Amino acid sequence: MLLDVIGAWLNIAEPDAAAVCRARIKDKIGETCLPWSGPTEKRSAAFSRVQGPTVVIESAPHCGTDHNHTVIRNPEDDYAAGLLKL
Repeated sequence: MLLDVIGAWLNIAEPDAAAVCRARIKDKIGETCLPWSGPTEKRSAAFSRVQGPTVVIESAPHCGTDHNHTVIRNPEDDYAAGLLKL
């Protein structure tokens, strides 16, 4: 189920790039969790985060549930660290 949640963000990327990210995340899915803060009722404003070694996704509601801020990143490649290894 967690891979399905992550897929909501990955599926907006170009398919080949998304497949590479999906494989990297799937390899470490056992080290990935879904912290949550807030109510659990449908359509309620709650902060959530997917956090693991190869992915961080944050979703934070603002002004109720109609406005959401979100980000997805790879902590292994923050600030293009992967390019520095070349």
